Amino acid sequence: MASVASVMPLGSSAPREGAESPDPGFRSGAHAPPRCPAESRSRRLGVLIPAIIIMGIADLACTLSYMTTVGMIELNPLARLIAQEGGAPNLAAFKVCTIVACCGILFRLRRTRQAEIAAWLCVLVMAVLMIHWMRYAQYGPHIAAATHAFDRCDDFIRLPR
Repeated sequence: MASVASVMPLGSSAPREGAESPDPGFRSGAHAPPRCPAESRSRRLGVLIPAIIIMGIADLACTLSYMTTVGMIELNPLARLIAQEGGAPNLAAFKVCTIVACCGILFRLRRTRQAEIAAWLCVLVMAVLMIHWMRYAQYGPHIAAATHAFDRCDDFIRLPR
């Protein structure tokens, strides 16, 4: 078995028990703090990107659920056109592709300040959308009872199951 002195570089001594580490940011038993802002930013985006994905999938599920049952007015004009022309499969593909593209770009640029700002903005928009869906679900029974009034509206979409 090698002694401590045989594996230490020449001129150095073995650290004493309770001695200070040469790195003042290092605490024994704790994770070392990030060394630069880009690492911190990358970690934050590592939390924000999955949040965007989860809320995007929830939005897709709510959209398809309401469009295939009581119907709804899609506020996104591009998604509305895709739903009207291509139906539920094309709408789902479109929404998944936008989620993947958005998160892919954010991941690629995750060390930049602009990507973090964009990610926070996406999370904010998606959170507002989740609040919208909660309110929509709350009034769902009333909407279902009044859908006959929307049948003459061009923006109202009810997809076949």
